[in-house]
Amino acid sequence: MTWGYVGLSGVASDWLNVVAPAGQRDEVRKLVEKHLGYGQDIERGLHGYKRMHRWESGGLLAWADQLDHCLLSLNGDSLESFPLPYLFAFVKDLAALGARCSRIDLRYDDYTRKLIPLELIHEAAEAGNFLGFKVHAAIREKRRTGELTQDQHRFGASGKAGGLKMVVIYDKGLETKGEKNCIRIEARYFKEKAARVFEALASAPDEAAFTRQIGKFLGGCIDFRDRQGKHKHRDRMERFDWWQRAVDVLEAAPVIVTKSKPPLQKTMEYHRGAYAVSLALTWEIAESQGADAEAFLSSYVRVMIDEGKEKLCNGYRPGARALGLDLPALLGAR
Repeated sequence: MTWGYVGLSGVASDWLNVVAPAGQRDEVRKLVEKHLGYGQDIERGLHGYKRMHRWESGGLLAWADQLDHCLLSLNGDSLESFPLPYLFAFVKDLAALGARCSRIDLRYDDYTRKLIPLELIHEAAEAGNFLGFKVHAAIREKRRTGELTQDQHRFGASGKAGGLKMVVIYDKGLETKGEKNCIRIEARYFKEKAARVFEALASAPDEAAFTRQIGKFLGGCIDFRDRQGKHKHRDRMERFDWWQRAVDVLEAAPVIVTKSKPPLQKTMEYHRGAYAVSLALTWEIAESQGADAEAFLSSYVRVMIDEGKEKLCNGYRPGARALGLDLPALLGAR
């Protein structure tokens, strides 16, 4: 059994987004500079961040004075500069600074082009013989001669409806015009699943365990089984021999996220963060006009509640009440 290309001659991650406490911004920058060198401060930002530090490879560190965190986003070109031992240390160092991951892409490059057989994956997907996703799409572009210029299969979709995970399997040789003549499987994790993957990698005791965990997540990111056979229960469906060989090499461990908060709890916490500034500004304006700000906002919330009661459907109440709310947590410090 061999690990093939995982972590030996490239990167084990193709994208990494983390947010770190604002006070750790300089430390995060120094960690990146060890591998990417010095970047350049830019007096503009993106997605609500007012400023950023950008490296030539495309990696960036973004922040805003009013935010309590900064964003580090490293693309594939940036992560090419992180050999596996350095990536292992880098992930651990980021976690030690209090970083939380919002996106991480893991990949495995099959230079034999046999362990991850793209043609068989196309066939299995079109027949519906896969587990872990509801949607899929083949992207195969050709020249007029019939020669392929792009060959990939995508499982899942972006956004919350996509289950916070996507898998893309494609011919890297076509993409790089033969520079990297391999089949690549890439698992992209977002939000809670990304945080879980990052946490598991950061807690690996050594480089070998780190590498093995990456393999497990890749081996468990999708499954190819005969859904048309005699067994209807997914655990009893027969796994295709060609995918079993890949699982034997990579192993398999799904990313499991435990729902720790009821939906209503998350909604209320979101509202607190979304409206805190607006309510504070309203308080100041009410006071400047000589009004009782607390009484005004209390009445305002009362109006909202009365309007909400008119719209609240009876079917929603039992479920919300059963899940409940952690009231002290809603009023606690953020």
